[in-house]
Amino acid sequence: LEKDLSRSLRILHYMLSNPKENPTVVTLANIYAAYAKLYLFFPDGPGNGWSHWKSHGIHASSMPSFNKARKVYSEEEVEHVFSLLLEYDLRSKGMHNGNTDDKGLLTEMIYKLCMGASVAGVS
Repeated sequence: LEKDLSRSLRILHYMLSNPKENPTVVTLANIYAAYAKLYLFFPDGPGNGWSHWKSHGIHASSMPSFNKARKVYSEEEVEHVFSLLLEYDLRSKGMHNGNTDDKGLLTEMIYKLCMGASVAGVS
């Protein structure tokens, strides 16, 4: 959940080198799951203590990463991530896609996720 384009593209390159173990639909689902967990804690909603984290399947060792992500992303940016994920899920299934392959779609999506609101149009 970091906005580190270089690192994200390295991870994506690794995943794309073995598409049978990392199909696009699974990759999108995993990204969605991470942002969905982050979204549960905006802005300072009730139950932000450990019991709330635990009830949503977030391990204690992940708490520092999620706390850091809360400082990097606004609630609106996470909502925009959901719309991007929907767009790229549909495009990966052939809707409004043209001729872009899965590698191109995921690379484009990662770029938009990492570049944040300035590129994504979130104000």
